[in-house]
Amino acid sequence: MSKERNLYILSVQCMTYNQSAYIIDALNGFTMQKTNFPFVAVVVDDASTDGEQEVIKSYIDEQFDHSIGTGYKEWETEDALWTFAQHKENENCHIVVACLKRNLYREQDKKEGVIKDWMNAKYIALCEGDDYWTDPLKLQKQVDFMETYPDYSLCFTNTIVKHVGFDEVAVNHVWDTYNIEDLIGNNALNAKSRGDNIVSCGHTSTLLYRRPESPLPNWISRCYIGDEPLFIALAQYGKAKFINEQTSVYRALVGVSSKDFKQEVDWQNRIQMYEIINEGLGYKYRKIIDPIIAQWYLKLCKLTWKKKNKKEAIMYFYKSIVVDGKTVMRWITGKIRSH
Repeated sequence: MSKERNLYILSVQCMTYNQSAYIIDALNGFTMQKTNFPFVAVVVDDASTDGEQEVIKSYIDEQFDHSIGTGYKEWETEDALWTFAQHKENENCHIVVACLKRNLYREQDKKEGVIKDWMNAKYIALCEGDDYWTDPLKLQKQVDFMETYPDYSLCFTNTIVKHVGFDEVAVNHVWDTYNIEDLIGNNALNAKSRGDNIVSCGHTSTLLYRRPESPLPNWISRCYIGDEPLFIALAQYGKAKFINEQTSVYRALVGVSSKDFKQEVDWQNRIQMYEIINEGLGYKYRKIIDPIIAQWYLKLCKLTWKKKNKKEAIMYFYKSIVVDGKTVMRWITGKIRSH
């Protein structure tokens, strides 16, 4: 399949697990894309147990050409059952489906390694199996921008956040161009004050990025969250662009990571994430990252104090001082003034 792998200017990466109720919307979002270039949607089902693999197979049977002349092929490897096909109507749309034989959720490097040969395109777009695209020109608009401005390494659009019973616009604090400092500084601590309905300054379902010449750093996969570290790592290679057009839908609180959410654990993991990012960037941006870590420690201090875990609260307070005493002093001063 080496010939097919080199045809594409763009690869779409879609990781999915137990999203049988949503995956058709994601697949329709891929096949509806109108482009002047061929692209391949790489769909990886992580050994779902809810029948999702059968749903995907039925979709391929209905929507994609099975004739040998279009390159249709099925094959098996140690890790997955594979299908390659071209869409019946959209000749620029190809799909590669890898139905994993066992769940590799805790072996992220191996899961990504399964498809690395299909991710050698000039551009990579992301969309998880429970989100979907709504604009048929999404990819074309983003690729056109990136081709025109080679000093940009990633590009976002706006999106709709779908809750049970209502929808809302994700990004209300609209920006145009960000650098790595901006991407680090706009995070979960200030999302509410920004007026945004997502934590980061752009949603994963809207991301398109220029594939770096060297592999992405391994520290990304060590982080608690995948999107923010990825955005930050990519911003090492160029600027970030935001196109204020709603091109996708993000289904809130339906993913695997949303089901067992615990606030204290989340905050602890975010601290660890920023420590990993700090180290991964060679502490070049610690003047921005250290205050972020200190603020998370302060939040844990207040949370555990309210739970009457005073010993733990004092420990978190001490750690916040060690990381960035200036941030703690500003917090104390603000408390004094408020009283």
